[in-house]
Amino acid sequence: MINNQQSLEKFFCESRDISGLKLSMRNFSGLRLSGNANCAEFTGCNMRGADLSGAKAENTNFVCADLTGVNLSGASAKGANFRGANLSGANVTGTNLKGANMQGADLTGVKLPDYIKPEQIIGAYSRLNCRTR
Repeated sequence: MINNQQSLEKFFCESRDISGLKLSMRNFSGLRLSGNANCAEFTGCNMRGADLSGAKAENTNFVCADLTGVNLSGASAKGANFRGANLSGANVTGTNLKGANMQGADLTGVKLPDYIKPEQIIGAYSRLNCRTR
């Protein structure tokens, strides 16, 4: 039984194709999403510790979202917008980030794929502390 709005939102996202939905300014901390979130809108959402491993998140909007510690391993986030998002401690192993906008994102402790170099991330926070392979 779903007993509150947050649980309802999490159930909806975890069990459905949410491509194109506008879900801004919500609390999805700890969310497990492995399906289709292409073109979805997560602007300003709290997604701390979410597990998006293997998810389809192409052209998805994560502007100013808190993605601290998120697991994006094996996800496809081609063309996703992470402008101003907090991705500190995120796992992006095997994530397709080609064409993703990382301007102003906090990437502290993030191990970037070989094809993304820290100097290519225009406008990233000065505390950028990326590790590359």
